[in-house]
Amino acid sequence: DLLLMHYPCDETWPDPRDACDGADGADARLETWRAMEGFVACGLVRSIGVSNFHVRHLQRLLQPSGHVTIPSVNQVEWHLGWHDEALMNYTASVGIRLQAYSPLGGGGTTTGHNGGIALDDPVVARIAGRHARSEAQVALRWSLER
Repeated sequence: DLLLMHYPCDETWPDPRDACDGADGADARLETWRAMEGFVACGLVRSIGVSNFHVRHLQRLLQPSGHVTIPSVNQVEWHLGWHDEALMNYTASVGIRLQAYSPLGGGGTTTGHNGGIALDDPVVARIAGRHARSEAQVALRWSLER
């Protein structure tokens, strides 16, 4: 079992719900995290993690004064057109597994997020053709090798 805290910002924050500062809502995040730790202690779930947290949110949650359990996972949008290398490096440095959602592209389209690389990019198509694979297989391999 894995229980995730879905967004770092509460429902009062305007979209996008992950754009809040590390300090905005930090007390509520910590309170929620403590409750989730209690679920683990009671045997209700095996693992706890977060979703859509940026480095600033993780750093605030993991402050030395907080003495919290390290999240098992940070589930974030991750694909050819949208990825955060600094987040990947930070999570690796503190022992948090980065888990991708929308690994073939975001928003239900094949176009890249904010102009990024997408499945229909000619470079992706060339690589797929060169290796007799689909564009989706190339994208998934890229993510796995990150």
